[in-house]
Amino acid sequence: MPRWNITVDSDLSIERGHALANEARHEVLHRLSYLSDATIHIDPLNASGEEHHRIANHVHGDLPAHSH
Repeated sequence: MPRWNITVDSDLSIERGHALANEARHEVLHRLSYLSDATIHIDPLNASGEEHHRIANHVHGDLPAHSH
């Protein structure tokens, strides 16, 4: 499934960010009719980009060291 990130003002409410994501998803699905679904992710300006979503290398339980 495609994934898009949208950056918004860090002071935006969660409710408004959610509404913007829904609006963007609606537009994407209309414009790209071959898609059946899409995920829209909202990032605040101060934490935008894939580097803010990575989970550093770590160990827990009996699992070997890993990251996500």
